[in-house]
Amino acid sequence: MDEFSDDQPREARPLSFRQMLRADARKVFLNVREFAGRHVVDGRPVRAILDEQCASLDGGAADGFGDVAGLGLLRADCVLYVAAGKIARPQPEQRLTVDGRFFMVVDAAEQDGLLRISLQRAYG
Repeated sequence: MDEFSDDQPREARPLSFRQMLRADARKVFLNVREFAGRHVVDGRPVRAILDEQCASLDGGAADGFGDVAGLGLLRADCVLYVAAGKIARPQPEQRLTVDGRFFMVVDAAEQDGLLRISLQRAYG
């Protein structure tokens, strides 16, 4: 056996860190008693986390508008976490409905069993 092989039988091996992350994503992070909530994404009920606490308001003032509030140009940024495979992975600039509100997808990435979707919507 070489130095990289594992001499333990397959059934006796402990879970890898990635396997533990995937299991935690389902059992803890997306557990409605712990972190997640029940949401409706494009008409499909799912357990997910809609993180609006990290939301930022951007009025585009850097683009030369002095009073953007009067122009109604504010937007809110937030993140949606859902189990990978529960919904189709959206594409940037795709429109997504979450709990009856319309969002535009900024990007979407899958990692360790979770789909992280960055979203924007008009703030108002």
